[in-house]
Amino acid sequence: VQPLATLLYALPYLATGGAKTASLAGVLILMTGLSVAAVFAIRSFAAGVLEDTAGMTWSDGIWPWIVAALWFVGPLFLLHSMNALETGLYTAVVAATLSYFGWVSAQGGLYTRRQQLVLGCLCGLAFLARIDGAFLVTAIFAVRFVQIQASGQAGLRQAVAEAFPPGLISLAIAAPWLLHNQIFFGSIMPISGPAQSLNAAFGANLDLVPVKLFEGMFPMLPVPFGLEDIPAVQIGMAIVAAVIFVVFLWRLSATGNRFRQAVWAYAIFGGFLVAYYGAFFGAPHFLSRYLAPLSPLLITAAVYVLLEVTARWSVLHWLAGTAGIAGLILSVALLGRLLLPGVKEQGHFHVVDWVQENVSET
Repeated sequence: VQPLATLLYALPYLATGGAKTASLAGVLILMTGLSVAAVFAIRSFAAGVLEDTAGMTWSDGIWPWIVAALWFVGPLFLLHSMNALETGLYTAVVAATLSYFGWVSAQGGLYTRRQQLVLGCLCGLAFLARIDGAFLVTAIFAVRFVQIQASGQAGLRQAVAEAFPPGLISLAIAAPWLLHNQIFFGSIMPISGPAQSLNAAFGANLDLVPVKLFEGMFPMLPVPFGLEDIPAVQIGMAIVAAVIFVVFLWRLSATGNRFRQAVWAYAIFGGFLVAYYGAFFGAPHFLSRYLAPLSPLLITAAVYVLLEVTARWSVLHWLAGTAGIAGLILSVALLGRLLLPGVKEQGHFHVVDWVQENVSET
């Protein structure tokens, strides 16, 4: 299991003495609170990225909130963040970590001791939220190291000295869990990882990656399962997602956006996740959930490109605001669909049915 979510979800059971209904209500409250926290973390990240966008003229401050709201009401992401697993918590921690990294890097100069401490703690929490947080930590430290070297802010010795305290802090936070896994299970990876990779074939999930990235970029447009395996759909969505993201990175770098270090770290982290879960992992039915933490970056990229494009033609400027509101309305409408009987069945409810049919009440 991933320890941070497990620890938090254990609290209602501790508080209620293990009362099942009351404890589950507590877990629901915690998941909702974590999703709300993710909204503010995502909004902070989006604000840093969008602040220099040419099209940020429609009630300027509302666009970061639209990015966060699109994530919050996205039908797929609601299912992922409210499933009593770690996805909502992990997304919140990832967004908060990258947002903090972006803001402190934008200030220039070397990090203060306080900034090193906060960054190290956030990286450690990301690792405890899910073990692939190691990819995030690697991406952040790599981008920061290259940034201060390329900009001449510090020499090699100073760069290493700056990275050492937060790296040590994050490792100290993660170490007890890693040691526990190794001692009691013989592997630092949670047992679900090897189990889900048991029958994995190299590259078996790569064909699904474009669809999942498209859904992450446009949460109001979930792709029906029947279309996911169609090559034309996969190619089309790969082209759309790739074009938008490449334009996003190009314009971000060309304009000298001061938040670009956080974006590049997020993009590298995403590359690690795509490579690992697409090429080396099994359990294709979990791919959407494992790539879900990339959605804040992907939604921000789509909004950024929308604002850049519509700003170039004043006749289209109204389109940006209309598209943002339409996306939110469509997502909310799709959430209503989930309430219809038979639309979204609980995949494990057959266990409950079996117990009720075969196990005595006493």
